[in-house]
Amino acid sequence: MSHLGIIQTAQRESLESIAIIEDDMDWTTDFLSSPSDTISQIAKDNWSYLHGGTTGNIVSSQVPKAMPVAPKAHLHASHFIGLRGRALELIGDYLVSMTERPREDPKGGPMPIDGAYHWFRSDHPELVGAVCTPGIAAQRSSKSDITPKVHDRIPGVSTLASAFRRLARKATSKKA
Repeated sequence: MSHLGIIQTAQRESLESIAIIEDDMDWTTDFLSSPSDTISQIAKDNWSYLHGGTTGNIVSSQVPKAMPVAPKAHLHASHFIGLRGRALELIGDYLVSMTERPREDPKGGPMPIDGAYHWFRSDHPELVGAVCTPGIAAQRSSKSDITPKVHDRIPGVSTLASAFRRLARKATSKKA
């Protein structure tokens, strides 16, 4: 299901908060070392829009917190997004409006979801945006369904690329 589909389902069911976790997301060592403490801390923190973290698996001795982030700050990727309260109320219609506008519209047209989240946060500075610090989620290298690279479109080569990604993940996880 798409991010928009998840958001619309949450709105229909009157949910107060949601976490959208993509299939290429991995929990960081910081999260896995203390998941209950991390969840309790982040639940208490003040945010309407939450990004799971922009860095890889950097080990820290801190319990991750939701740290405020400027509305126009660029947060790369959308592997872990939390929405609650007013942000969850507003974002569904906002994303639908973006899909209905022309691509080059100055208000923002159709684009990948991480760009759409950036526009949403920029257009709603009254909402508290936050990023988990240290990060609780990392986006692992994977084939993109939205913008596939040439090596992911060629039969045989795509299989080799997937094998290299798995090897890279194994090497990275052994370092952590």
